[in-house]
Amino acid sequence: MDLVAMNEKTDEILFGEIKYTTRKMGVKVLNDLKKKAGKVKWGSEGRKEHYLLVSMSGFDEELRELAAAEKITLIDRDVLEKVVLK
Repeated sequence: MDLVAMNEKTDEILFGEIKYTTRKMGVKVLNDLKKKAGKVKWGSEGRKEHYLLVSMSGFDEELRELAAAEKITLIDRDVLEKVVLK
């Protein structure tokens, strides 16, 4: 887990994972992040959890589909370059 951000007013928490490898990120990374997030003692039992995945090599199709269904934010090299080179 590389990133945690909390909003006490809305009882929301963001968990993020960043990978700088030559392999596309897969579902295993998301599942591992969710397991780690479950161990974080913060907020109420009904807190709203958000997930952010950053990968310089992109994401495999299975993860892209799951992310779309679960509204998980994915940031790849193209997005990063647009932000940095703006």
